[in-house]
Amino acid sequence: IFASIVLLRIVLPTDGLGYALGLFSNVKMKPYVIATILGTIPFAIIFTYLGTLNVLYQIIGFVVAFILVGSLLTIGYHMKKKEMNKKKNF
Repeated sequence: IFASIVLLRIVLPTDGLGYALGLFSNVKMKPYVIATILGTIPFAIIFTYLGTLNVLYQIIGFVVAFILVGSLLTIGYHMKKKEMNKKKNF
């Protein structure tokens, strides 16, 4: 569940995920806090760094980030689709 929280912190808004985990799961406080830190601090550092760069570098950084996130989502979608097809064939 720890890895799931880290990944969800990257994708979902922090407030909504916090409420959902508090209401619908029995996640302990320590793993939740550590996963939250690991899921949010890297992006805080990246966005802070990008904010100090020139506008051209900011645009390039956001395009690269958009491509990376899009690629990860596409790969995840195809992996899930492949998994569903395997289950369907059995």
